[in-house]
Amino acid sequence: QEHVAMRKFHLVHPKSIFRGNWDAILILFVFFTAVVLPIEISFKVVFFPLSNTLVDIVFYFDVLLNLFTSFYDENRKLSTSKRQIAYNYCFGYGFWDLLAAFPFDHVYTLYTMANPDNSEAQTAAELQYFAILKMTRLFRIGRVLKFLENFEFASLWRIIRLLLSFLLVSHWFGCGLYFTS
Repeated sequence: QEHVAMRKFHLVHPKSIFRGNWDAILILFVFFTAVVLPIEISFKVVFFPLSNTLVDIVFYFDVLLNLFTSFYDENRKLSTSKRQIAYNYCFGYGFWDLLAAFPFDHVYTLYTMANPDNSEAQTAAELQYFAILKMTRLFRIGRVLKFLENFEFASLWRIIRLLLSFLLVSHWFGCGLYFTS
């Protein structure tokens, strides 16, 4: 009965193989962003310009996919109502996902093209502030960690997660210290 409703309304089941694979791909993009973005902001360089656009596209697609992914309500019943799915997503992770997917760097490029009178120093300073806004992408890490707790070796994952968290926070602090110096 659930699968009939899923096909009828063109919805994605939250525990489908496709959704699991998509979440795994998204985890890679989130970790890539968590490592590369602080370096790009701190050192004022863009290592992979094409990959930043690819990350934008993946995050846009994720927002659309989440609007078509059913969910289990508080009674553990699968919700297939598009209105409920949209409401649940928009008042849950939707705002943060939209903020994370917003192309701040492309908006800044359009801004600099519209204001050619800015000096290079002013442009570089403004670019740093726009790049800091891209840090909202890191809000997805919490959701990624929650997803990874569903695996078979959850206790082992907790130890690995703790070590990775220490490394990631150390990386962010190092980049932050360089950025402020």
